[in-house]
Amino acid sequence: MNLKQVAFLFIGQTPRSDTMEEMRRYLPDLQIREYGALDGVSEAEITSEYAPKSHQDLLISKLQNGRSVQISEEMLGGRLQLKLEQAVADGAQLCVLMCTGSFPGLQSQVPLLTMDEVFHRNVELPTDIKTIGLIVPMEEQQVQFAAQYAHFKKEVLTAAASPYGLTETIIEEALKLKARGAECICLDCMGYTDIQAQEVAVNTHLPVHTPRREIANQILKIAVK
Repeated sequence: MNLKQVAFLFIGQTPRSDTMEEMRRYLPDLQIREYGALDGVSEAEITSEYAPKSHQDLLISKLQNGRSVQISEEMLGGRLQLKLEQAVADGAQLCVLMCTGSFPGLQSQVPLLTMDEVFHRNVELPTDIKTIGLIVPMEEQQVQFAAQYAHFKKEVLTAAASPYGLTETIIEEALKLKARGAECICLDCMGYTDIQAQEVAVNTHLPVHTPRREIANQILKIAVK
């Protein structure tokens, strides 16, 4: 595929320099545009109209002011669809959903990569491990996200530490998971950075997987086909 332009769709607001600076380092030869499902929506509207209805409906992202916010997965589908159509109209040859939530109803005229497909289903875990250590942003997400790994037929241990908080907290939770028997760590949110992953790896001496790295690898594979 002669891939030149890629669109990244966020469930919150853009610009997301905290994420895109890293993605541009991974993908220096591609034109990259970013789109936020909640661009143009006030924080007051978000907290009143897009608040999660249950733990199973809960996602977390960032606003333009830098604050993290809890968002309803169910309420975002329509706005994501509009942003996806805008990205295609702007010339995107590939669209990437930058969220580990699941939005099966999205329709795209160009290939659409989702974290559910790339990370939850196809992350390249070490073949000889029996136990996955899973870190998610919030405690309420642990059961919901752990279910995404059932097809690996491995034990899944969970912990919570926000990617927008202290890296030390993420390291502490990873060390607790290792003490409980985890043989690798999956940081399950697009907010976790490569630097955080490196710190966790150095401190736990375990393989660490992040959605950002996995999606960048997949885009590079598509670009060279």
